Amino acid sequence: MKRSMHHICAQWVKLQLLQEIEIEIFEVKEGDQIRMCLEAFKELRPHLKDPLSFVNLVLEQQKQNYTIAAIFDSSDTSSAAACIGYRLMTTLAWGKCIYIDDFTARNVNRRK
Repeated sequence: MKRSMHHICAQWVKLQLLQEIEIEIFEVKEGDQIRMCLEAFKELRPHLKDPLSFVNLVLEQQKQNYTIAAIFDSSDTSSAAACIGYRLMTTLAWGKCIYIDDFTARNVNRRK
């Protein structure tokens, strides 16, 4: 049975993470959910300041297959602990692949 790279990577991440802690990963789609990711994104992209501009930018990128997945710390559910922004794409060079635009965690949540 041929598995997609996305499936294999997702299984590996799930296995690695479940060895130490139990977490849930959420796909972020709506304005309020996107806004909750801003603090994590500011760690990687400090030029991002305005929540409304950030939400609008992400919504625009979503039209280009951009997706955010986020992890929330149970002690602070008002802001994402870590986020990944990625695109599933097909290219002539690599065929089907995942392009990772952003991979970030809030400083207070690192090494937990």
